[in-house]
Amino acid sequence: MRRINKIVGCAAAAFSVLLGAPLVSAAPAQALSCPYPYLCLYDPDSGNRVGQFQDVTSGWQYITEDDYLFKNTRNDDVVYFLTSGGDVFCIPPNQDGWTKGSVKALRISWESECNVS
Repeated sequence: MRRINKIVGCAAAAFSVLLGAPLVSAAPAQALSCPYPYLCLYDPDSGNRVGQFQDVTSGWQYITEDDYLFKNTRNDDVVYFLTSGGDVFCIPPNQDGWTKGSVKALRISWESECNVS
């Protein structure tokens, strides 16, 4: 089991470097259920779902500022996150992970690829 966790951790770190996103791990959210076509947010301590979003918006949807596990079940849509420090990062379609650094807002976009400047 330790070897599997180490492999998952290395894969998550490599993914984080590729995206430039503040991800810690891609493993925790994979075991959590989220219906299609939603982005679900979970409390990282309890694993309880604390938010579920479906609508594509042109502006930010503000949420309680915190760290979250996330699961994006959308097949073609990216999700942008805004942190309390003003950083923006993006997750591609069908991506799971864990944010590090408080997230205060999100935006689901019709884009199929991340475009963070």
